Amino acid sequence: SLETNNGPERSGRIMIGSRQFVITQASFSNCAPVVTPVPFAPVGPGGGVITYQVAASAGCSWTADSTVPWLRPLTRAGTGNGEVRVQVDPLPENIFEPRSGPVNIAGWSFEITQQAPSCEASLEPTRLDVPAEGALENVRLRLRGQCRWSALS
Repeated sequence: SLETNNGPERSGRIMIGSRQFVITQASFSNCAPVVTPVPFAPVGPGGGVITYQVAASAGCSWTADSTVPWLRPLTRAGTGNGEVRVQVDPLPENIFEPRSGPVNIAGWSFEITQQAPSCEASLEPTRLDVPAEGALENVRLRLRGQCRWSALS
């Protein structure tokens, strides 16, 4: 019978008759970090920083990373309790849709969504009656915010 190993890996030898056996016992790892996001407002197109709290026993090491370049953990690793701040880069000017990506902290995965820029559009006049033979008419398109648009005929 072997007792719990609270230290590093260890080994010992036993003799049974004339035969020697080596027993190796792995180290006991009581490392189960808990990661909690600090409440935050939605991430807008301008980017921002999101903070996560890591609760782990002393000596328990952990890492933080992301597979997308626009999410950058400012803290990449730690031991025991800690805090991970994740920088969300601004949305490029040519992107008009929300985007999402993962952040992995101490074995936990979090999906971060960055909101798209707001857009308000209006046409004047709001209704246009054109005769059957056609006509040249003008409309005014008013845009507020970052809007993507195109005209088709």
